[in-house]
Amino acid sequence: MDYLVLIIPIIVVFATQILKLSIDGIKGNLNFRNLFLTYGGMPSSHTAIVTSLTTVVALVEGLSSAVFAVAAIFSFIIIRDAFTFRKHLEDKSRIVNQLVKKLPESEQKKYPTLPNDLGHTVSEVIVGIVWGFSLTVLLNWLITNYLY
Repeated sequence: MDYLVLIIPIIVVFATQILKLSIDGIKGNLNFRNLFLTYGGMPSSHTAIVTSLTTVVALVEGLSSAVFAVAAIFSFIIIRDAFTFRKHLEDKSRIVNQLVKKLPESEQKKYPTLPNDLGHTVSEVIVGIVWGFSLTVLLNWLITNYLY
């Protein structure tokens, strides 16, 4: 059952990216390039995968294990980065892109446009947590009840 700690979060991140792509499609922004090459969006796949990892470690190893403590702290750092640090980077990239647009056209070509969608909103993070937790519990239940 130790393999669940690796398998379930991988399934969760793929499912999250497919969900994110589907939501983009509903919004009219379907682009398969977004499957693994972009940041941001609903739900946060970074949040979903670390929530999944922490949840499956809790289910397999227990809440009092050292591995759970490490996973929980790791998750906290990743989740905090998703909507604070990366949001600051997103704000700065917008400013840099605006400054580059003010340069002469010949100079603009020297500086590639920085991505504007790096961080997550609080709602994208919350949905990532709920999705990652729920899907992990469901997958763990299915695997332990039907594959064993």
